[in-house]
Amino acid sequence: MKCGKNTRLVLGTMAATLMIVFAASCTENPASTGSSAPAKTIVDPREMPGMPPPAESVAPKVEATAGVNIQFVASCPTAYPSTSLSTQYPYAYVTSFTWEPRGALEVIDITTGHLPVVVGSYDCPQIGCLRLPIDVHAQGQFAWVADFCATPEFGPHLYEFNVATPTNPFIASWDGSPGNPRNVFVSQGKAYEASFDGGMSIYNTNPLWWQSSTDVGRTAMDVCVVGNYAYVAEYWMNELPAAGSLVIFDISRGRVPIEVSRIRTWGENAFAVSLSSAATSPVSPHAYMADLNGLMVFNVADPRNPTRVTHLSLPGTVRWVFAQGRYAYVAAGDAGVYVINISNPQAPYIAGHYDTSGWAMAVQPIGNLLYVADYDGGFLVLRFLGEGFDS
Repeated sequence: MKCGKNTRLVLGTMAATLMIVFAASCTENPASTGSSAPAKTIVDPREMPGMPPPAESVAPKVEATAGVNIQFVASCPTAYPSTSLSTQYPYAYVTSFTWEPRGALEVIDITTGHLPVVVGSYDCPQIGCLRLPIDVHAQGQFAWVADFCATPEFGPHLYEFNVATPTNPFIASWDGSPGNPRNVFVSQGKAYEASFDGGMSIYNTNPLWWQSSTDVGRTAMDVCVVGNYAYVAEYWMNELPAAGSLVIFDISRGRVPIEVSRIRTWGENAFAVSLSSAATSPVSPHAYMADLNGLMVFNVADPRNPTRVTHLSLPGTVRWVFAQGRYAYVAAGDAGVYVINISNPQAPYIAGHYDTSGWAMAVQPIGNLLYVADYDGGFLVLRFLGEGFDS
């Protein structure tokens, strides 16, 4: 994941039929190694904001649009439409799923930027092992995968994969989730999960087991941890006017985190959050939030008293942000990928753009290369040419 559209899915008779198939086809996994967090209300993932619309409802994008300061390098097909990625050189870890539901975790060798190759994968031979993997965070010898799929009988799960041998990733441990997982972030031996209806949960890792859950008030869409604080993007689901919040928790005081502040957005949804750190940014610390309609900036120098700084409107469905150094890297769904210059957090601007052939779900940089989970476009490698380059 990261620490780095609003497409509403049309529900009707067909969706109701799909829900019956969906509920019937999710099956239980082998016995959990964890403590099994209490289950909560089941959510149909097709109702989750930020997901691509049904294929039959939109005209397919046949070719990618020429980029501004960004050029296409290579692509690699994934087992199913790609949903998220986490890069840890020399590999990228990519999740993908189909609405059967059935999903996979794939390990892609990115040593040669122009020729990414899938070297290992976990694709359960029976429906039920991985169902709707929506996010992944790799660190060291492990990769943690948030699986959104749920039925009244069998709840959603957080998985801990052993990826020490990239050609043979396998589930080392897993635990049930109190809600439908949306994102996972790992820091200092703990896995932090933002769930669609279960708030923020904390798990011990290796092996994975649930420690505690904290209600954020509404829907937790993303979580990012820096130091002693967890930053949660809270989405106000089905409320008008659209709104959201940045909720900050102190995680230094033992088992249960303590909410220390909360700040509303400027009438926009809160969908994903990433923080610049003193190690990577000349102006720190700031929180950058993808709000489906653009990029919102908060000053979090004092986590107990965050302030709104500005908002940059962007086309598309802005669903992912990864802040690093002078730039924030944004996945904007049907509008592709944006690189935003955040050298001056009060005046961010577009430094690069590339409209991908699919639906940009996630993006992470390594050097001047950008790695993209592009849903039905698979896994992409792009090159950011820098500002001032006329493509």
